[in-house]
Amino acid sequence: MTLCLLALSAVTAGAAGLQYSAPEKVEGISGYHPVLSADGAMLLYTTDDYRGLNLYDFEKSDSRVLSEAENAGFLPVFVDGGKAVMCRRAETISRLRNVAVDKISLTDGKVENLLPLSRQEISVMYDGTATPVVKAGLRSLTARETSTIAVRADYDHITVEQNGKSTAISPVNDSHSYLWATLSPDRTRILFVEPFQGVFTCNLDGSELHRYGTGDYPVWVDNEHFVVVKSSDDGYTVTASRLYLVNAITSSAVALTEPEMMATEAAVAPGRIVFATEQGNIYQISYSIK
Repeated sequence: MTLCLLALSAVTAGAAGLQYSAPEKVEGISGYHPVLSADGAMLLYTTDDYRGLNLYDFEKSDSRVLSEAENAGFLPVFVDGGKAVMCRRAETISRLRNVAVDKISLTDGKVENLLPLSRQEISVMYDGTATPVVKAGLRSLTARETSTIAVRADYDHITVEQNGKSTAISPVNDSHSYLWATLSPDRTRILFVEPFQGVFTCNLDGSELHRYGTGDYPVWVDNEHFVVVKSSDDGYTVTASRLYLVNAITSSAVALTEPEMMATEAAVAPGRIVFATEQGNIYQISYSIK
């Protein structure tokens, strides 16, 4: 893969009409596993082990606690047009882990229980929008279109759901497992990682497989671009980690951060990329693609 490594400045002009700012630290907060609202105005973040969930408002530069529950920060979802957040609440009952799903209003803080504590499997399917589908078993807990497409990584395969029917695909030969499967905004391509073979995209049926080298935590930016973390190690620990923006058509890539920043997971909304570092610092990058 060809990497176009550009120096970072206040505003940098990248390949193919890309402009982006230098990473700016979001002051006053620290955490991991960022999730942005559809308009990029609000940020969800949590601890490294997903305990508790916090909300940061970029316009007000204000942060507040939404939940202190165990597992609350694991794959939370903005719902109701960004006016509420759906999150988990885990408790140990008789030595068994039980999980509930709550919806928290961002207007008045009211908590609505959508799923009582149970042993039922909870999954998140990605449908190319800013509101993934949260499911308890086969039942959807989020409002969604009656005719839609959604995907998720299910360890040794990717589940593709179309109009209520599920299909399992395994597009990579000799695959071990699949991670971070998400759907492009136009719902035609799947972005995912096979941890021993790299980052890929493919069609909904697994055809037209395209590899982009190794990487972690890929996130769609638009139908033709995604961000991904590429790291290096000494055989024991990660020594450098860098966030790239990749053109899914040409495979060209632009480095958005320096290796010593140790970037980890990122979240994307129009004009804004937010990422956490291994140290728990949170940064934002402004960007535009013409």
